[in-house]
Amino acid sequence: MAAERLEKARERAPANDRIYYLVGVLESNRGKSAEAIADWRKGVELNPRNLRATYQLAEEIERQGDA
Repeated sequence: MAAERLEKARERAPANDRIYYLVGVLESNRGKSAEAIADWRKGVELNPRNLRATYQLAEEIERQGDA
C-alpha cells in the first residue's frame, strides 16, 4: 500500500527529493539495499542539501562495505 502511494507520488513529482528519500527508506526496510542506495542517490542529486538522504545513503553504503 505505501509502496503504491509512493510510486504514484514519484510519478506526479519526479523532481521531489523527499519522495526519493521515503522510497529509499521503504526499500531499505524491505532489505533491498541496492534499490535504497539508488533512490537516496537520486534524492541527493536532486537536492544536495537533503541531509537525511545523504546520511541514509552513507549508512547504507557503509553497511554494504562499498567505497
